[in-house]
Amino acid sequence: MEEILKSISEKISSYNIFNNLFPGIIFCSVMTKITRFNFATDTIIEQFFMWYFIGMVISRIGSIFVEDTLKKHRAEEIYYHTDHHWTTLGAYYGYQALAAAMKLDTSKAPAMKSYAVTNSFNGTLSATSGYETDYNEPIYIYAPDDLKTAPQVVVNNVNEKKKTATLYDTSKLKEKDKYALFLGGNYPVLDIRTTADTTDRLLLVKDSYANSVIPFLTAYYREIIVVDPRYYYDDIREVMKKNKITSVLFLYNGNTFVQDNSISGVLQND
Repeated sequence: MEEILKSISEKISSYNIFNNLFPGIIFCSVMTKITRFNFATDTIIEQFFMWYFIGMVISRIGSIFVEDTLKKHRAEEIYYHTDHHWTTLGAYYGYQALAAAMKLDTSKAPAMKSYAVTNSFNGTLSATSGYETDYNEPIYIYAPDDLKTAPQVVVNNVNEKKKTATLYDTSKLKEKDKYALFLGGNYPVLDIRTTADTTDRLLLVKDSYANSVIPFLTAYYREIIVVDPRYYYDDIREVMKKNKITSVLFLYNGNTFVQDNSISGVLQND
């Protein structure tokens, strides 16, 4: 095994070694501290190649961290006081970071304005902690200035066999969990079809943080397949083949992405 690896190493340029090895070492070091998983191998040669190939994968899969963007707006209401989610304003800034990193043509997006749809939201942080249970705050949505020219949507809740022509379930505003206004909550699979002038199709693997971002993405894709691994148990590769996916986006809050074992279950479905 070591002879084979040594032979391969002779064919790898120093440029690729330094550009792929160091990110691999950093990734393994950080993940070991976060997850306590031991990335060590039996020999230094095998360790070297594990670092190298992890770094190579990282270099080919873009990672978008919106922390710097959010820090610039930390004086604004980008997170709820009583809930763990970001506000729609925070989601908007997150979308801006995504659009820049993914090189989305923002000229395709309609001009949008924010509107408060409720002023009586009290989220799960308050409910679980018992703190600020009487504190009410607004939930905003962003709507196009011109509905006639904005892309139209049809949302197919695959498991419940239910279709709607909106990304918002306003009936949830009468319930305790008003954040479920976005997409009606969390479901295994949503198939969102749009009238956007494009053939691009997005597979979005997500947690609930993504729910308030999705309305900003519909202008860029003819179809968005939304998969929540916490409730999805089928083969995600079949989804990609069947729906001719052109882009894949994992959209998570950082803690969930590191801790959620259901992600690996979806990716390793055999």
